[in-house]
Amino acid sequence: MTYPGRYTATSESKGGATWLWVSSRPGDPRPVVTPTLGPTWGLHLDDVNLALGDLVNDVAKAETAYAAHHRS
Repeated sequence: MTYPGRYTATSESKGGATWLWVSSRPGDPRPVVTPTLGPTWGLHLDDVNLALGDLVNDVAKAETAYAAHHRS
């Protein structure tokens, strides 16, 4: 199941740590992912799945660019 556009994310850094800050869009009626291991883990168990659609699209674009470059 996917929910395109349900979440936004930014890379954050503070005190020597870096993390992905994930927010849900206010008012969106679709289900919200919640932390399962407590606040110190946040959405870590879900982070790859939350970004999977974007990652697949990025790889497809890179593959197309690579193939176009190496055809010539």
